[in-house]
Amino acid sequence: MESLKTSINSAKVTAESNAIVNSGELRSSPTRISVTPVCHKDDDASHSVSIRDSVETLSKNQLKKQQKREKWLARKSEKRVLERQKRKRKYHEAREQGISLGPSRKKLKLNRMKNSTCKIRVAIDCSFDNLMGDKDISGIVKQIQFAYAANRRAKQPLQFYVTSLGGKTQERLESIGDYKGWDVNFQTESHTDLFGKNNLVYLTSDSPNILTDLDLDKVYVIGGLIDHNHHKFLKSY
Repeated sequence: MESLKTSINSAKVTAESNAIVNSGELRSSPTRISVTPVCHKDDDASHSVSIRDSVETLSKNQLKKQQKREKWLARKSEKRVLERQKRKRKYHEAREQGISLGPSRKKLKLNRMKNSTCKIRVAIDCSFDNLMGDKDISGIVKQIQFAYAANRRAKQPLQFYVTSLGGKTQERLESIGDYKGWDVNFQTESHTDLFGKNNLVYLTSDSPNILTDLDLDKVYVIGGLIDHNHHKFLKSY
Protein backbone atom coordinates (compact mmCIF):
# COMPACT_ATOMS: atom_id res chain seq x y z
CA MET A 1 0.00 0.00 0.00
CA GLU A 2 1.40 3.35 -1.07
CA SER A 3 -0.07 5.14 1.93
CA LEU A 4 1.86 3.00 4.35
CA LYS A 5 5.63 3.10 4.07
CA THR A 6 6.95 0.22 6.05
CA SER A 7 9.99 -0.55 4.03
CA ILE A 8 13.38 -0.77 5.61
CA ASN A 9 14.16 2.78 4.48
CA SER A 10 11.15 4.25 6.41
CA ALA A 11 11.18 2.02 9.47
CA LYS A 12 13.33 1.64 12.50
CA VAL A 13 14.49 -1.90 12.83
CA THR A 14 16.30 -2.91 15.96
CA ALA A 15 17.81 -6.33 16.19
CA GLU A 16 19.57 -7.55 19.22
CA SER A 17 21.21 -10.92 19.42
CA ASN A 18 23.31 -12.07 22.27
CA ALA A 19 25.52 -15.07 22.09
CA ILE A 20 25.86 -16.87 25.37
CA VAL A 21 28.32 -19.67 25.83
CA ASN A 22 27.37 -22.02 28.62
CA SER A 23 28.88 -25.46 29.23
CA GLY A 24 30.29 -25.54 25.73
CA GLU A 25 26.88 -24.91 24.08
CA LEU A 26 26.03 -21.83 22.02
CA ARG A 27 22.57 -20.31 22.70
CA SER A 28 21.05 -17.23 21.08
CA SER A 29 18.42 -15.08 22.69
CA PRO A 30 15.37 -14.35 20.49
CA THR A 31 15.75 -11.47 18.10
CA ARG A 32 13.51 -8.51 18.97
CA ILE A 33 12.28 -6.42 16.05
CA SER A 34 10.29 -3.22 16.35
CA VAL A 35 8.77 -1.56 13.30
CA THR A 36 7.52 2.02 13.29
CA PRO A 37 5.35 2.75 10.24
CA VAL A 38 5.53 6.21 8.71
CA CYS A 39 2.50 7.81 7.07
CA HIS A 40 2.80 10.95 5.00
CA LYS A 41 0.35 13.81 5.45
CA ASP A 42 -0.57 13.87 1.78
CA ASP A 43 -1.74 10.22 1.85
CA ASP A 44 -5.42 9.49 1.41
CA ALA A 45 -7.09 9.43 4.85
CA SER A 46 -9.19 6.42 3.88
CA HIS A 47 -6.05 4.30 3.54
CA SER A 48 -4.29 5.48 6.67
CA VAL A 49 -3.65 2.88 9.34
CA SER A 50 -2.97 3.61 12.96
CA ILE A 51 -1.83 1.40 15.79
CA ARG A 52 -4.71 2.63 17.91
CA ASP A 53 -7.25 1.39 15.35
CA SER A 54 -5.70 -2.05 15.39
CA VAL A 55 -5.93 -2.17 19.20
CA GLU A 56 -9.60 -1.15 19.18
CA THR A 57 -10.59 -3.72 16.55
CA LEU A 58 -13.84 -5.45 17.50
CA SER A 59 -13.91 -9.16 18.14
CA LYS A 60 -16.07 -11.43 15.98
CA ASN A 61 -18.79 -11.65 18.63
CA GLN A 62 -18.83 -7.87 19.16
CA LEU A 63 -18.98 -7.31 15.41
CA LYS A 64 -21.91 -9.73 15.07
CA LYS A 65 -23.78 -8.00 17.89
CA GLN A 66 -23.16 -4.59 16.32
CA GLN A 67 -24.36 -5.77 12.90
CA LYS A 68 -27.41 -7.42 14.47
CA ARG A 69 -28.32 -4.20 16.30
CA GLU A 70 -27.89 -2.10 13.13
CA LYS A 71 -30.24 -4.45 11.24
CA TRP A 72 -32.75 -4.30 14.11
CA LEU A 73 -32.69 -0.49 14.15
CA ALA A 74 -33.19 -0.40 10.37
CA ARG A 75 -36.14 -2.81 10.60
CA LYS A 76 -37.58 -0.87 13.54
CA SER A 77 -37.77 2.40 11.62
CA GLU A 78 -39.25 0.65 8.59
CA LYS A 79 -41.80 -1.12 10.78
CA ARG A 80 -42.89 2.16 12.36
CA VAL A 81 -43.43 3.72 8.93
CA LEU A 82 -45.57 0.75 7.85
CA GLU A 83 -47.59 0.90 11.10
CA ARG A 84 -48.28 4.61 10.62
CA GLN A 85 -49.42 4.00 7.06
CA LYS A 86 -51.66 1.15 8.24
CA ARG A 87 -53.25 3.34 10.94
CA LYS A 88 -53.91 6.12 8.45
CA ARG A 89 -55.50 3.68 6.02
CA LYS A 90 -57.75 2.24 8.74
CA TYR A 91 -58.67 5.74 9.88
CA HIS A 92 -59.77 6.83 6.40
CA GLU A 93 -61.68 3.57 5.84
CA ALA A 94 -63.50 3.97 9.16
CA ARG A 95 -64.46 7.56 8.38
CA GLU A 96 -65.82 6.56 4.98
CA GLN A 97 -67.95 3.85 6.62
CA GLY A 98 -69.18 6.20 9.36
CA ILE A 99 -67.57 4.19 12.15
CA SER A 100 -66.92 6.07 15.40
CA LEU A 101 -63.21 6.45 16.10
CA GLY A 102 -63.57 7.72 19.63
CA PRO A 103 -62.83 11.23 20.90
CA SER A 104 -60.66 13.55 18.83
CA ARG A 105 -57.31 14.87 20.04
CA LYS A 106 -58.94 18.21 20.75
CA LYS A 107 -61.53 16.60 23.03
CA LEU A 108 -58.89 14.48 24.75
CA LYS A 109 -56.90 17.59 25.63
CA LEU A 110 -59.97 19.01 27.37
CA ASN A 111 -60.65 15.75 29.20
CA ARG A 112 -58.25 16.39 32.06
CA MET A 113 -58.10 15.13 35.65
CA LYS A 114 -58.70 18.56 37.16
CA ASN A 115 -62.02 18.83 35.26
CA SER A 116 -63.16 15.32 36.25
CA THR A 117 -65.81 14.58 38.85
CA CYS A 118 -63.93 11.38 39.78
CA LYS A 119 -61.65 12.12 42.72
CA ILE A 120 -60.44 8.58 43.38
CA ARG A 121 -56.64 8.59 43.63
CA VAL A 122 -54.44 5.83 42.22
CA ALA A 123 -50.64 5.83 42.39
CA ILE A 124 -47.97 3.65 40.78
CA ASP A 125 -45.07 3.14 43.17
CA CYS A 126 -41.76 3.25 41.25
CA SER A 127 -39.49 2.68 44.24
CA PHE A 128 -38.48 -0.80 42.96
CA ASP A 129 -36.27 0.57 40.21
CA ASN A 130 -33.13 -1.19 41.49
CA LEU A 131 -34.78 -4.64 41.37
CA MET A 132 -35.38 -4.64 37.61
CA GLY A 133 -33.26 -4.94 34.50
CA ASP A 134 -33.56 -2.76 31.42
CA LYS A 135 -36.17 -5.01 29.80
CA ASP A 136 -38.47 -4.89 32.82
CA ILE A 137 -37.94 -1.13 33.17
CA SER A 138 -39.21 -0.75 29.60
CA GLY A 139 -42.20 -2.91 30.56
CA ILE A 140 -43.07 -0.70 33.52
CA VAL A 141 -42.87 2.44 31.37
CA LYS A 142 -45.18 0.83 28.80
CA GLN A 143 -47.70 0.04 31.53
CA ILE A 144 -47.57 3.65 32.70
CA GLN A 145 -48.23 4.71 29.10
CA PHE A 146 -51.18 2.30 28.79
CA ALA A 147 -52.64 3.51 32.10
CA TYR A 148 -52.31 7.14 31.02
CA ALA A 149 -53.89 6.43 27.62
CA ALA A 150 -56.84 4.59 29.21
CA ASN A 151 -57.37 7.28 31.86
CA ARG A 152 -57.44 10.19 29.41
CA ARG A 153 -60.08 8.36 27.32
CA ALA A 154 -62.32 7.70 30.31
CA LYS A 155 -65.48 9.81 30.60
CA GLN A 156 -64.36 10.89 34.07
CA PRO A 157 -60.59 10.34 34.52
CA LEU A 158 -59.42 9.37 38.00
CA GLN A 159 -56.55 11.17 39.76
CA PHE A 160 -53.48 9.35 38.49
CA TYR A 161 -50.08 9.56 40.26
CA VAL A 162 -46.62 8.11 39.63
CA THR A 163 -44.50 8.31 42.79
CA SER A 164 -40.83 7.74 43.68
CA LEU A 165 -39.92 8.52 40.08
CA GLY A 166 -36.19 8.44 39.39
CA GLY A 167 -33.30 6.30 38.22
CA LYS A 168 -33.71 4.10 35.16
CA THR A 169 -37.49 4.51 35.01
CA GLN A 170 -37.18 8.28 34.70
CA GLU A 171 -34.38 7.93 32.14
CA ARG A 172 -36.57 5.62 30.05
CA LEU A 173 -39.49 8.08 30.21
CA GLU A 174 -37.22 10.92 29.13
CA SER A 175 -35.98 8.90 26.16
CA ILE A 176 -39.47 8.38 24.70
CA GLY A 177 -40.57 12.02 24.68
CA ASP A 178 -41.97 14.88 26.72
CA TYR A 179 -43.69 12.85 29.43
CA LYS A 180 -43.97 15.95 31.62
CA GLY A 181 -46.70 17.17 29.28
CA TRP A 182 -48.89 14.15 30.09
CA ASP A 183 -51.92 14.56 32.33
CA VAL A 184 -50.24 12.54 35.11
CA ASN A 185 -49.04 13.65 38.53
CA PHE A 186 -45.37 12.63 38.35
CA GLN A 187 -43.69 12.90 41.75
CA THR A 188 -40.16 12.14 42.92
CA GLU A 189 -41.42 11.84 46.51
CA SER A 190 -42.70 8.52 47.85
CA HIS A 191 -46.41 7.81 48.32
CA THR A 192 -45.95 7.74 52.11
CA ASP A 193 -44.44 11.25 52.08
CA LEU A 194 -47.12 12.59 49.75
CA PHE A 195 -50.26 11.09 51.30
CA GLY A 196 -49.32 9.71 54.73
CA LYS A 197 -49.12 6.06 55.64
CA ASN A 198 -52.59 5.92 57.23
CA ASN A 199 -54.25 7.04 53.99
CA LEU A 200 -52.79 4.28 51.81
CA VAL A 201 -54.26 1.05 50.50
CA TYR A 202 -51.55 -1.01 48.81
CA LEU A 203 -52.99 -3.28 46.11
CA THR A 204 -51.19 -6.61 45.80
CA SER A 205 -52.03 -10.16 44.76
CA ASP A 206 -50.21 -11.37 47.89
CA SER A 207 -52.98 -10.04 50.14
CA PRO A 208 -55.90 -12.30 51.15
CA ASN A 209 -58.20 -9.24 51.45
CA ILE A 210 -60.64 -8.52 48.63
CA LEU A 211 -61.42 -4.88 47.82
CA THR A 212 -65.16 -4.27 47.34
CA ASP A 213 -65.58 -0.53 47.96
CA LEU A 214 -63.52 2.53 47.09
CA ASP A 215 -62.95 5.29 49.64
CA LEU A 216 -62.34 8.85 48.41
CA ASP A 217 -60.17 9.51 51.46
CA LYS A 218 -57.77 6.70 50.54
CA VAL A 219 -55.03 6.47 47.94
CA TYR A 220 -54.78 3.13 46.13
CA VAL A 221 -51.17 2.20 45.40
CA ILE A 222 -50.00 -0.26 42.72
CA GLY A 223 -46.45 -1.58 42.89
CA GLY A 224 -44.46 -0.61 39.81
CA LEU A 225 -42.52 -3.86 39.71
CA ILE A 226 -42.12 -6.57 37.10
CA ASP A 227 -40.42 -9.32 39.08
CA HIS A 228 -41.73 -12.58 37.57
CA ASN A 229 -42.68 -13.63 41.15
CA HIS A 230 -39.08 -13.36 42.36
CA HIS A 231 -39.94 -10.88 45.13
CA LYS A 232 -43.18 -12.04 46.72
CA PHE A 233 -44.46 -10.24 49.85
CA LEU A 234 -42.05 -7.37 49.19
CA LYS A 235 -42.88 -4.14 51.00
CA SER A 236 -41.89 -0.61 50.03
CA TYR A 237 -42.80 0.91 53.41
